Amino acid sequence: MPNGNDWHLEKKVPIILIFMILGQTALGAYWVAQTNARLAHLEGEANINVMVIERLTRLEVGQDNIKASIKRQDAWIRRVRDDVTALAKQ
Repeated sequence: MPNGNDWHLEKKVPIILIFMILGQTALGAYWVAQTNARLAHLEGEANINVMVIERLTRLEVGQDNIKASIKRQDAWIRRVRDDVTALAKQ
């Protein structure tokens, strides 16, 4: 006696419909795999970009320190030059 909850496929369903559903499922799985690979590649590139940004930040800080040092040296040279000029005038 058939139960009302039993699933069955009638012979009226065309075989091409079954193949199309299987094909769509296979293409969907392929698309998901390709998307996953692209995402993994982009995440790897993002990690590289983070390292480059950190390095660039360190270089910029170093450059700021060098600029400050040059300004101090320039001020010292001006003071020495002014002192030498003042001594020469005496």
